[in-house]
Amino acid sequence: MTLLFRTLFALFLLLFFAKGQGDVLIRLFSSLFDTLLPPQPWLWGGLLTIVWLGALALVQRAFPRSRRAAVISHTFAVWFAVALVSVPFAGLWHQLALAAVGAALAVVFVRLAPRPVPACPASLAHRRLWCSFWNVNLLELLWLTSLCVYAGLGAAASDTDHYELRTAQALRSTPEDAYRVGERSLATTPRLFALRCRLMASERSGLGETLFEQPVPPRVSASMLIPSERFSPADYPADSLYAFLQTPRRTGEKALDYFQRCAHRAGMKPGPAADYYLCALLLERRLERFVAALRCVYPDGDRAGHRLPRFYAQAIILHQKRRTNPTWHYKDNAMSENYRNYSEMGDTLSSVRHRYNLLRRSYGNTYWWFYDFATALNAQTK
Repeated sequence: MTLLFRTLFALFLLLFFAKGQGDVLIRLFSSLFDTLLPPQPWLWGGLLTIVWLGALALVQRAFPRSRRAAVISHTFAVWFAVALVSVPFAGLWHQLALAAVGAALAVVFVRLAPRPVPACPASLAHRRLWCSFWNVNLLELLWLTSLCVYAGLGAAASDTDHYELRTAQALRSTPEDAYRVGERSLATTPRLFALRCRLMASERSGLGETLFEQPVPPRVSASMLIPSERFSPADYPADSLYAFLQTPRRTGEKALDYFQRCAHRAGMKPGPAADYYLCALLLERRLERFVAALRCVYPDGDRAGHRLPRFYAQAIILHQKRRTNPTWHYKDNAMSENYRNYSEMGDTLSSVRHRYNLLRRSYGNTYWWFYDFATALNAQTK
């Protein structure tokens, strides 16, 4: 193997372990040592890279002139790396498929391995290190590219798996970093949604100001509970939410009932517990019950000059515009005008699908859009 190939291979391993799968490694090591390890992917990725390269160096020392041994050892190293990071997410069939594809790659490139490395040009003969670094043939580049593609496609963790792990790890160390995890993606899961809600609830603005800035999964209020399955102590356990709301959840208790009990126990006053209850009602699209609860939490909310959190205000505007005798009279001229534009834009299209897509581009982060299209959203995810 030329020095260039070994350098590129080492860089590939480091990026794969630290950048691509660092969150998975932290989970694996934390589970292995039964303790919460700091989320330092470059540290753990660098350590594993050193271990892998050390093992390959031993094989090269044992078979210094065998290119076939080099092909087999490097392919095995990549297979083992991919299989390792796939353990928390892949079943037996996925692991068997990984092994089969890895073996096929090894067989193909072992048959091509005896091809000699081109001789060093005469102009560089006096510079052996420089020559050995750059004197790489196309077969080695093709082999390295194949290994990169194999690792990228073979790792079992999906994008949302990575988002969940990185958000949970950021919540434990640097919560502000959690906002940047998957910020440009519309993909979400109930677990990821619950973790983001926990993050937003701890901020000063609260859930009432931020809830619908993220993609919403179809399981409505139950999605605000952090699921316990598939979560090890290395992640963010469900009990953390119960501790945050200072109320344990009863066995079999429904999410909405639990959040209501938390809010009443906290005195039905502005805060995380009330936010969880009010937002659960919004997700369930129970406007009448939401208005009654909001009046308890914000008894002065309908007075002139009093500003409600953004999504609570949107829900009240919606309630006022679509009820003959609304029970709450809240005045916000700018928001009322925005709702009028929303309604007029939707009225220009007769097709539900076209309204769904058009309004999502301009109003997808409003409660109005969620209220009108939550049913369609749920149908698309089934």
